[in-house]
Amino acid sequence: PDIYAGGDCVENRSLVTGGPVFTPLGSLANRHGRVIAARLAGREERFPGVVGSFIVKVFDLCLAAAGLSQEEAIAAGFDAERVLTVGYDRAHFMPEKAFMVLQLIVDRASRRVLGIQGVGKANDAVAVRIDAVAALLKYQPLVEDISNLELAYSPPFASAMDSVNALGNTAANLLDGLYRRMTVGEAMEHLHGGDEDVIFLDLNAPGQAKPYLERFPGQWINIPYENLASRIDEVPRDGTIVTIWDP
Repeated sequence: PDIYAGGDCVENRSLVTGGPVFTPLGSLANRHGRVIAARLAGREERFPGVVGSFIVKVFDLCLAAAGLSQEEAIAAGFDAERVLTVGYDRAHFMPEKAFMVLQLIVDRASRRVLGIQGVGKANDAVAVRIDAVAALLKYQPLVEDISNLELAYSPPFASAMDSVNALGNTAANLLDGLYRRMTVGEAMEHLHGGDEDVIFLDLNAPGQAKPYLERFPGQWINIPYENLASRIDEVPRDGTIVTIWDP
């Protein structure tokens, strides 16, 4: 009880699983030092554990995560599902907008959020989203908590429906059976196999859709999202519809 271990090399307790976890980060080492110093000074402070947040710069991109990956969640005994979205890091009409890919790891039965991962342009946008969810993980949030998470909004910094909220909505839709995810491999099989029963409905702007319309005539149709209601009769009623949209 009188021996204290802190720093990059020590084992921590995961606030997601409750089990041991190795998280060698200088930020944790400094937080350990604060708690150890407080104990030596007679204060009853205790280090609670970690959710395992990190961020790294890779050339012009940054990658960040908090909590569990799907593989880690399954190994910990969760019935883990992953949900991935591609959106913008700010309002779509801002000239400096950039794509940001976010992935949420959730438990199917309980709808509990277990982790989040993100990749995007090497700016602060990815870090802000990962940190927002990381702060919630120790409270065992549900997908609905992510859907309704309040984040600061202004077009130069975020979309009116933030990418994190869209990620939570997508997770809820998947768990509720409102859509089925198709892998890239499955999509390519349908496209290159000329499967006429599968139609790809591109909801993006005509300029974004043009290369695919030319490459996959007959299977790829383009109706911009804002025109979908007035042109709904153009959507085939038979077969499978695969929607493509970068919100």
